[in-house]
Amino acid sequence: MVRQADRFVNPYTFIPLARRTAVTGLGPLEDSPAPITGIVHCTLETMRPIAVPGAQPKDGPIPFFRIAGVPAIPGSSLRGCIRSVFEVVTASCVRTNAEYLHSTSGLKNPGLLTKRKDGSYELFDAVRYRVKKDSLARGRKTGDRVRFEGKKGKSSTSGTVTDIESWCHHTGWFLHVNTIDTGEPNHPSVFEQGKSLGVVEARYVEEALCKNIEKYNKKDEETKRQKRTAEEGEAPRNVYAQEYEEAFERMKLGDGMLPVWYGVQTSGSVKSYQFSWAQVSRSVYPVSPKDLVAEKGLSSCTSEKHACPACALFGFIPDGNGDGAARASRVRFSDATLAKGSPCEFIKHSDGMDPYLLPLMEPRQSAFEMYLRNEKYPHAFTPESVGTELAGRKAYWHHQSQIQWGESQQTMSGEQLTQRMEVLADGARFSFNVYVDGVTKEQLNTLLWVLTFGQYWTGGDACWHLIGHGKPVGLGSVRITVESIHTRTVDTQGYRVLDVPSWKMDLAAVEKLFDAPSVRALKRVANHTAIPATSDISYPATTSGGDIFEWFADNRDPFNRQASLPKYAMGLPSVDAPNQTIIRKPSMQMPKSVSTPVPRFIDSREGESELEDKPRRIEGVLKLIGSSRNTGMKYGHAIVDGEQFFCRSDWSPKIERNEWNSKFKTGTRVTFEKGKNPDRDQNAAFNIEFI
Repeated sequence: MVRQADRFVNPYTFIPLARRTAVTGLGPLEDSPAPITGIVHCTLETMRPIAVPGAQPKDGPIPFFRIAGVPAIPGSSLRGCIRSVFEVVTASCVRTNAEYLHSTSGLKNPGLLTKRKDGSYELFDAVRYRVKKDSLARGRKTGDRVRFEGKKGKSSTSGTVTDIESWCHHTGWFLHVNTIDTGEPNHPSVFEQGKSLGVVEARYVEEALCKNIEKYNKKDEETKRQKRTAEEGEAPRNVYAQEYEEAFERMKLGDGMLPVWYGVQTSGSVKSYQFSWAQVSRSVYPVSPKDLVAEKGLSSCTSEKHACPACALFGFIPDGNGDGAARASRVRFSDATLAKGSPCEFIKHSDGMDPYLLPLMEPRQSAFEMYLRNEKYPHAFTPESVGTELAGRKAYWHHQSQIQWGESQQTMSGEQLTQRMEVLADGARFSFNVYVDGVTKEQLNTLLWVLTFGQYWTGGDACWHLIGHGKPVGLGSVRITVESIHTRTVDTQGYRVLDVPSWKMDLAAVEKLFDAPSVRALKRVANHTAIPATSDISYPATTSGGDIFEWFADNRDPFNRQASLPKYAMGLPSVDAPNQTIIRKPSMQMPKSVSTPVPRFIDSREGESELEDKPRRIEGVLKLIGSSRNTGMKYGHAIVDGEQFFCRSDWSPKIERNEWNSKFKTGTRVTFEKGKNPDRDQNAAFNIEFI
């Protein structure tokens, strides 16, 4: 039995994505019979301490945002907070950062890619020989074909180059890499071609590998300034990445072979690949967050004529893929200024200084167990698996317990990891205005509900917003109240604002919008009592206060044959689960057996799925029958779904007899091509490969 102390609650959860549907009264071009223009006067109260950073100084604490020396909250922060809730309520588009790419690490297999005459790509396994003598590498570039001599290492896929000259007997392809972040040199390599591993779909090369190369090949001015040559005795920063990109482009034109590190995932007859230019780098998947968003019909808006409800009200700027027509906003938020007579106290550490916050993590889309979900393969999946989808819109839980303050921490290189920050205590009150221009009744009704979660009109006080910095450690909980609404009108006397409140929210008019599962989930995560005060809300760690990296490392097998397929013990609990706690040691909940996920296939062939194609290869399990008296060679059956295929090594020219005899054991998994026994009428396995 797992003790409560061995569990934690992740600081964030996900609100499931609802498919976009037509919402009456929220259309982008709806002509309202009486468009509303006016001002919504609001009060914001800090229910928990908040940190809203101002301009960061060169040294010293990060100050709270101020206007004329008085603490304030910028209107842009308010706008972002309210828009994100509005997007949930109206099932609006999801804007994804193009820099966030699902990726994996731990690709241990050296290989060579080449482009065939028919336009497809072929992958070969390879033996990687390290070039440890600098003199042998001088003047060589990635993608160069070289003749060399070498000696094998302990591994069958590694060795060391002893000479590179025209008279040498072996042929290989040169690979020059460096550690991008530090500039420290790695040994170059020569990859010698081995057996063919078959055809690789273009998307794994022209999309995934291309994106991965772009990820490491940052062409900024700082990089150009720091270029050095290998002859100067220091590894050039980023130069080798650009060399690799050039070799990649040549290979795409059919010129030569490209050294790669690869991983492969196999499910039945279906294979998916990951490629990287260096063994210690990361590789990306061809299925990106944008693809997963598109499958839900929630791609970011690119056209004024087809804007989602949130973009129709808040406006948008197209990302370059649309018709170029931006949509102006119909709503504007003023800065929130400290209300007259409001308390204004900043929290101090025990030493009388501003407190340190715990280190806060950036989003890591590579953490599949957090950002993705898959009901078909809940314990083992990747972004490319059939049934994988985004977990939803990210949202943070409110904390009831004490704020988790940090302390001064530095990285191994001496860089300051934590910094002091001005934090405003709870109980402070701010005032701000929301200006609306030509909105419909439905738009205004929905905006008012989003501002207050309906509390101002119903008397409830459970749901709060989160704003500012430090949400994962318990900062940022605020409550917004609508004090009054004044509409503006133009008459014969000119433009004027009515002196009395002239409009109130009609809750019944918008209640129909709020029965969706996503909105119910929103209400739960916005409820400040959803997580018990006794819960330990923290980022994953195997021990309380421990290293986050250890938890994710415990949940992965980084150098297995399936390219760092996570050992998913569990993902995050669903947002509506009564118990949100997660066990600290994922390996304690690993299932005894895990279904192998099937890769999804996204192509442009009029919706035709490649899963419908006749598979070239299938996967089976060996069953040893016996061995030949004359040759001593083992033979048996490969079994697939109960169907038996007779197999022996002389039908597989890629396998030597000794290797066949040592590896052919009952229960061993292989892939092979279907065929017929030439001597008798029975199914046979040809071109067999051990997995």
